[in-house]
Amino acid sequence: MALPEHILHFSPAPPESSGGGGGDGSHPEEERTKNEMTPVIGPDGKEYSSFDAAIEALRNALEKCCDSIFGRDGKNHLSLERYQKFLIESYNGVPGGMREHGRHLTFQHALDLVENYMLLRQEVGTVTNNDTIIIGGGGDGRLLKHHIALAARSDVQCIVFNDLNPQSVETAKKRLLQDGFEAQSTEEENTFIVYVKEVDKDIKVTFCPGDLRALNCTDEENHRIIAIFLDYYVGSEFLDYSSVKRIHEVRRNTFRHLYELLEEKGILFDTHPDADLSGLYRIVNDQTRDILIKRKLLKGKSALGEEERKNLMLEPWDFLYPDMGNHHHIRYATRDRVENRLMQSLGFSRATTRSHRVPSKTKFRADEIENMSVGAIRGAEDIDTTIDIIKALIERIVGSSAKIDPFAKFETTNVWRKNGH
Repeated sequence: MALPEHILHFSPAPPESSGGGGGDGSHPEEERTKNEMTPVIGPDGKEYSSFDAAIEALRNALEKCCDSIFGRDGKNHLSLERYQKFLIESYNGVPGGMREHGRHLTFQHALDLVENYMLLRQEVGTVTNNDTIIIGGGGDGRLLKHHIALAARSDVQCIVFNDLNPQSVETAKKRLLQDGFEAQSTEEENTFIVYVKEVDKDIKVTFCPGDLRALNCTDEENHRIIAIFLDYYVGSEFLDYSSVKRIHEVRRNTFRHLYELLEEKGILFDTHPDADLSGLYRIVNDQTRDILIKRKLLKGKSALGEEERKNLMLEPWDFLYPDMGNHHHIRYATRDRVENRLMQSLGFSRATTRSHRVPSKTKFRADEIENMSVGAIRGAEDIDTTIDIIKALIERIVGSSAKIDPFAKFETTNVWRKNGH
């Protein structure tokens, strides 16, 4: 399919080949030749003499990460409030922000969003003037313009943009006002009217910093929340690490709140690291469980404790993502059967699931990738043809590779439908 003129004529300096991954769905660890003396590229991008040597380096980084979070004596109890403060400090310390760090993901996430909005129209049907979507944990707005362009094409007129971090929300707001769209302030605080000229529609965007679990958008008359988007692993950060009981309670209560916010047959989109598929996230998930057991951390007196330890993932950013600064992180990397049981108990049913291999780094700047991917959405004849355009961009800019990588990353988007009781 030919690309639109405004995409074809966009000519940044060509990126160096990164041998990036595509979405081939392969299971690299299972296909890996088990030759201990074969050099491999480790999860930190460095070459190691063997797979085992790379695993040893990863294990050392995970041990240090555990020390940082729980303390060498394991007495640091990371309550919900402390974890949220920890998150804000970590993300504020990322050089260039998450928009810059996540730029290699933007094309793939743009494609995911197009498919999500198409599914939303199929599930919800007719969209009314007050129908609203919530972007939960939207960070510094890396995907906000994509959401606005797709909402306009889907007849959605109201967006609530949320992030725990007030600084990130302020950055997203400033970016929206600076370029890309015509935006005007309103009498309502933190609310703007954004004009999308390609479809001649206005989108109301309201910025709401703070805990998503406390967000209440149902006060307005005839206000309906038809979709909630938990983009880029946000759903794996609703946690309280003071005990395994609190881990379970906080996650359950959070998703119950999201269920209650949604209109009947509303949709929840949750993108998270996939620890079921063989690759880096599965390795880190297994190693984290082993570390927690050996250190006797987050012990439970029932099967619940053992199960919850299986669903955690330490993340030494200084080792895995050096460009994110010297930070350590921990998140929930649930196995699919656990997630399915929780969501069904709350009244959700699974509409669909999509998994793909996470693309590798790109040499293009964040603003270049944003202009190309948002431009593809805005310039296409309709939302259906946008998918072909973005796929062509991914092939041209990111590329695909059948190369076996034992440390490939996979992520999954689960789409949940509110059924009601």
